[in-house]
Amino acid sequence: MKLFKLNYSYYGLIRTITFAIVLTIAGIEASANEAKRENLQVLYGSQPIEYTIYHHDVRVVKQSDSPVRITGASATYIPETTAKLVRYAHRSLIKYYKETVETMKKYEDQSVLISLNATGNSAVAVQYGVHIYNSFNEYLGGFRATAMHAPRDGMSWVYRHSDIFTFDGYGYAFAFVVKVRLKDGTIWTYDFEEVNSQIDPIVKRLELDKEWLKKGELR
Repeated sequence: MKLFKLNYSYYGLIRTITFAIVLTIAGIEASANEAKRENLQVLYGSQPIEYTIYHHDVRVVKQSDSPVRITGASATYIPETTAKLVRYAHRSLIKYYKETVETMKKYEDQSVLISLNATGNSAVAVQYGVHIYNSFNEYLGGFRATAMHAPRDGMSWVYRHSDIFTFDGYGYAFAFVVKVRLKDGTIWTYDFEEVNSQIDPIVKRLELDKEWLKKGELR
């Protein structure tokens, strides 16, 4: 397996990590924070290729009776410049560094990479709700992140949108559990009002567009 180096800046400190495959999950309270920039350097043999991704805030909604608990969440924005660079590397270098190139495929499109950690011993399949707001506090869209397996760490989905570039800088995401299939065959379904009661104060504080809340579109 090819090892590659990750250089990143965090509170002014420059660190280098050598790893095979790393997926970072960070649970963050939703606030008006600017995205955290991360500079990556991948080594294809002795040739370094540098690119940038951005880590945005995610608010995990607490649900009192859910059989599945989301323990961590992250929203990583891949800008177009990074996507182009990774696509170039894929075309040019896959013949020589297939493992490394394949690992970086998740960065090939301008998009938001949603990653979740979750636990729940009685669950065999789960639908997670993800809603995304852009830097103008507008509802950019949402989707059901479906996992046809028990909850675990390191689950990820790619979200694409024609206006995804507006997520850059100050975009946000909310994550919660929508439906769970349990081992005994029963289906647990979320309480919209409980989810709404927790998101609504945040929406008001950030002056976000509440149209999707009014519609209750995940009912």
